[in-house]
Amino acid sequence: MFNKKLIRLFFIILITVLIFVVIFIKIDLRKVGVALTSVDLRLFILAAAVSIFFNIFVAADKWRMILKGLGSSISFKEALLIISGSMPVRFILPLKLGELSRAVYLKRRKRIGFDYGISITVFEKVMNLFGILIILCSALFFYGIGLSGVNVISPMVLCVFPVDRLKKLRSNLFDFLKRMVSVFGRLNYSKRMWLLAYSVFFQFSELITACILFKAVGLSIPAYIIFIYIPVVVLLSNIPLTIAGLGTREAAIIFLFSKYGPQELLFTSAILISFIEHILPTVIGLIFLSPFIKNTLHGDYMVGNDPG
Repeated sequence: MFNKKLIRLFFIILITVLIFVVIFIKIDLRKVGVALTSVDLRLFILAAAVSIFFNIFVAADKWRMILKGLGSSISFKEALLIISGSMPVRFILPLKLGELSRAVYLKRRKRIGFDYGISITVFEKVMNLFGILIILCSALFFYGIGLSGVNVISPMVLCVFPVDRLKKLRSNLFDFLKRMVSVFGRLNYSKRMWLLAYSVFFQFSELITACILFKAVGLSIPAYIIFIYIPVVVLLSNIPLTIAGLGTREAAIIFLFSKYGPQELLFTSAILISFIEHILPTVIGLIFLSPFIKNTLHGDYMVGNDPG
């Protein structure tokens, strides 16, 4: 089993490298270098501040609210430790391995069953998925985009999500639904709606930073285009084909926004989005990594309920 995961990790790294090789062949790297040195520093700092606020502080508060809704009290400080400390683990260990660290923490520190801890991480991801889908559907509805937009998006989804994977999804669907119901059923209606609204708010992070960074590199892209295509980019980059969506994100941005600027500027904005939204929070998480690992592996139990 471990060897199988290592093989999958190897292929994920390989796919990430190959995507970047293809991109590097098609674009002028000298122009990318010039674009990077010409980025508006004030806008870059603003985008970094937005990312830190959402991906660290809002994410920690959302995690705290989920646990509180399930009957397990947790302070904002501890939620911040869990979210930030697990970020480097999730980045280094892709697929599902990085997510296990949060479940292990909850089991050892909060006496929450391991399976239930995994269910909570799945629940959080599903809430985030619903959040980004709500933004996408709202943008499509508000701006009156017809089937032409769907026709552009659908082939990309099918290319990166082969039909044969549906068989595996179907075999795991029952267990997945049981986990979801076990978590969802413990929340009353008002808490479900509040968490869903909070997830929508959380998902605005990458849209806002994209708007800022497109402008920082000198691209003029209509806001409604960003609000339609960036959610698609987020969905595609969450498919576990590459490390933290690197490569997938850049390729998707170059393809979807091809009408709104040269490939070099689009690639520059894409790598800045990857850095601001994913690498920067991970680097900050290194500050919390040591106490997170120490508390996870060696800490004593803390007072808490066991909903598992």
